[in-house]
Formats: sequence, structure tokens, C-alpha cells
Amino acid sequence: MNKGSFFLLAILVFLLSSCKGNGETSTTGDTTNTSSPQASTSNRMAGIDFEGKTGIQYSGQLPKVDNMNATMFKELVESDKYVILDLRADNHYKEGHIKGAVSFPISDPKFKENIKKLDKNAAYLVYSQKGINSVKAMVALKDEDITHVINLIGGINNWVNDYNYPLVK
Repeated sequence: MNKGSFFLLAILVFLLSSCKGNGETSTTGDTTNTSSPQASTSNRMAGIDFEGKTGIQYSGQLPKVDNMNATMFKELVESDKYVILDLRADNHYKEGHIKGAVSFPISDPKFKENIKKLDKNAAYLVYSQKGINSVKAMVALKDEDITHVINLIGGINNWVNDYNYPLVK
């Protein structure tokens, strides 16, 4: 069984074990808002190993997902296992950025050329002002066979305005 099949099987097992045993579905209308700072960190994306917190192990590999809310993104920032790319213009970067981020402006005419210089085996966290340019950057990174890229949903605006997380200068 290849890794992809095993991963899908693990997700299926996780989802099935999360369902109620009586075959009923909840009609309470409760939903988890993953963009809320109060969202439970135990209710994560199914089957993704956030450093052992879901109980599913992937031989030490980091999760490969595309988008995360600020709470989960912050955990990955603090893990020091990612290269953090601030895709905003240099002047915005200098006004304040996520700790550990490097300036990698998507507006740079050499942006696509600079992507080719990145380590294809590294894991990247990306963010822009509102999350729009970071989605574009994810596509460009993946086009260059950089497959481990995670985007901050809502960008730095979400990080600061909705979650009140700090920036450094």
C-alpha cells in the first residue's frame, strides 16, 4: 500500500471513529467556526497530524495542507519547522511581520525567478495582507514542485485584527 492510500485510509478510519455509534446525526446545528480564536484546537482537520495531537503518526512528516486559520498557523510558526514567507511589499514587512518571517514580495518582478532558488524539500508558511496574494503564490510555488505550502487564511489582517496576535519589526 503506498503512502497516499495509507493516508486516505487513515483519514477514513479517523472520520468513521468520530461518528456517533448509534447511527444518528446531530441536529443541534452546532458548527465549529475554525476562523474564530476560540475554536477548539482539538477539532482539527481530520487525519492531519499536528505534532501528535490527533494521535495519527506519519513517520515524522509534517502536514501537507493548503490553508489554516491563525490559531493553527501560529502553532506551526512556533514549531520552527517552517520557512515563513511574507509576500507583502517590503514597506509593509518593515512596518510589522510575523516573527521569523522573511520578506519575499509577490510584487517583485523576479518573484517567479526567486521561487526557483527555494529548497523544494522545505516546508513553507505563506501569508499576504488579505490572503489573496498568498493563494496566488501557493499556485506558483506548487508549479515549481514545492509541495509543502500552507497559507494563512485571511492573511496578516486576520492574524492581527481577528486574533490579536503580535507582529515584530
